[in-house]
Amino acid sequence: MVKKDKNDNDDKKQKNVVAALLEILSRSKSNVDICADFRAPSVSIEVEPYNKALLVLRSRGLRLRQITEITKDNLSFSKELMKLAEVRHLDGVKGNFMTSEKEYLAPVVLSQKENVTSQIVYSNVKDVVEQQKYLFETLWIKAIPAEQIIQEIEEGIKPGVIEIIRNPIEIQNIFIDLIKSCTKEIMIMIPTTNTVHRQADIGILQLLKKVATDNHINIRILAPLNDYSVEEKIQNVLSCSSHPSLIQVRNIETSSATKSTIMITDRKQSLVTEINDDSKDTFIDALGFATYSNSRSTVLSYVSIFESFWLQTKMYKKVKETERMQKEFIDIAAHELRNPIQPILSLSQLLLSKTGNIEQYNELLDTVSRNAKRLNRLTEDLLDLTKIESQSLQLHTERFNLNHVILNVLDDIVLTTQFNGTNVQILYQPQDIFLEADKERIIQVISNLINNAFKFTKTDGGTISVNVEKEKTEGNVYGEGDNNTEVVISVKDTGTGIDPGILSRLFTRFVTKSDTGTGLGLFISKRIVEAHGGKIWGENNSPEKGATFTFSLPLSK
Repeated sequence: MVKKDKNDNDDKKQKNVVAALLEILSRSKSNVDICADFRAPSVSIEVEPYNKALLVLRSRGLRLRQITEITKDNLSFSKELMKLAEVRHLDGVKGNFMTSEKEYLAPVVLSQKENVTSQIVYSNVKDVVEQQKYLFETLWIKAIPAEQIIQEIEEGIKPGVIEIIRNPIEIQNIFIDLIKSCTKEIMIMIPTTNTVHRQADIGILQLLKKVATDNHINIRILAPLNDYSVEEKIQNVLSCSSHPSLIQVRNIETSSATKSTIMITDRKQSLVTEINDDSKDTFIDALGFATYSNSRSTVLSYVSIFESFWLQTKMYKKVKETERMQKEFIDIAAHELRNPIQPILSLSQLLLSKTGNIEQYNELLDTVSRNAKRLNRLTEDLLDLTKIESQSLQLHTERFNLNHVILNVLDDIVLTTQFNGTNVQILYQPQDIFLEADKERIIQVISNLINNAFKFTKTDGGTISVNVEKEKTEGNVYGEGDNNTEVVISVKDTGTGIDPGILSRLFTRFVTKSDTGTGLGLFISKRIVEAHGGKIWGENNSPEKGATFTFSLPLSK
């Protein structure tokens, strides 16, 4: 009698398990699903009969899916297994089982220490097989694609996790570490003014400024800026002198429902810190719990939330700006309409009550006429604004002498009663320049600029200089062709100059610092000039008094 040692019995049992697995594989018609622990990839490749069976399944076109735990140690085997099957990773998976269309098999490891499989659970009972299939599908949905986990292992990326942290000191350390380890981009949404103060107290805002400056990190911050002290602290962050564009801050309205700070770094990691008590003075005392994640789907969800709020703040700002401009326009328009309408009505009533020769009332009639013209200009400006906004402003071009246009505009100003009694000097050296353009629109622009100059110069008895020159321009963008010619018209005055508060918005709608005027003239002039292919600009004279407005128009050859 030959005595068999324990190893011989174990080998026999293992062979029986493999044989049972092969039998099920051979009987499968459409699909096989396998769930196994971290040893599965090496078994699938190194156990020759089993490996051959998997190759046969693949050649027959069967769908083979396998859930396993992919680690650094079995990485190479996992890559080979991916050539034979669809593979997904599940952390710490225990146990092994296989299902086919009608069968279920599960090897039972009775000795974890020695890794000995001595029994097999097998069933072809439909209900049992269906239960195990359901279990596999549940695990399959939760598992991570093998490609993703392999990339994370090879690149040293921490596996995707969602972790709840309750220790406030640990939360603070993670918050700071995430900022320090960032390489590209930081997004922070701060819900309350007190949160801004607490973060400033522990140096978060200064740290953001430092990483932006030292590492060229793009930082976007959403915070409530309706408190002066908060805005002041945020502005200190914005003073990133070497790269000011790296840090952007927008106002977000505070809400009682929003009590969490959201921070996303490099679109790869997120930390959401809950505020437990916003009245507390210190960062740690105010905290509740925090949620950290580097799960791609979770982080991108927070990115989406941040981007939505970021876009909303931009739209909200535009709406508020539009509302402000509309209110200003209504106030200005009401004032501008009232000024000419009142003298027209009162003087008309007065004239109706008069008798005798009409010539003795010429002064009254002149006042009525002047205000009627002013009212007409305002109406025309509003109509032009409507055309510009609806993109229906049309040009009717003709060839005309620019010199005649300028002289006519100057005559109109000199002949007004407003000009009489002023010490304003108007200087212009006539020269014939022929232009192909919309004559009435060019008259409108020149008249607008000269009237503006007169309005801001007449109280000082200053000088208005109108200058016209021809200038050569560059060839086309490829440097080909002859140089073109343009005409440059400038109106220079010695008046009060352009208010610095509106200089950057000079040619936008409803911008004015004058007691009279709607702030539409320069906006309309800009659109007219640009419609002709020209440019317009304005600047204060330095070191002299006053301002100069200039526009250019192309001349046809």
